[in-house]
Amino acid sequence: MAPLILALFVHKLVDRGLSPRAPIRRSEWTIIAGFALLMFSFYLVAKVNIKRASALIAESEEGVFCSALSGSLDSENLITIHVIGAVQQPISVKMPLGSCIKDLKSKVTPSAEADQKFFKRTRRLKNGEKIEVPKKTVELKSSSRL
Repeated sequence: MAPLILALFVHKLVDRGLSPRAPIRRSEWTIIAGFALLMFSFYLVAKVNIKRASALIAESEEGVFCSALSGSLDSENLITIHVIGAVQQPISVKMPLGSCIKDLKSKVTPSAEADQKFFKRTRRLKNGEKIEVPKKTVELKSSSRL
């Protein structure tokens, strides 16, 4: 749409035989201002879309692509995680860079009272991090009798 408006404006100037030094009429200023406003709105829409895309990329780094590796399994691409809490035996595990909590389930033997929902998390693990596997919580229903 914007190129069409600009083309019509230029065509109008050429048809009139307007020289570059001739004054610009009010209607022509309106067209120029409208075109500038249109271009500015395109800029704002693009800027908002870039921010949304950045937010989606950041979110996907936390979840969807959490197990993705780049490169081979060198010592540079491994992180050490210390797992304690509701596990049969506290252990230090070497995991690939970019691993998540959900990737720990295959490396750790949880105890009977371990909360299995914990292993569904997609938060990325950091080198040297201590992960405490929580125990199942039992909700007590309280009676409201006085």
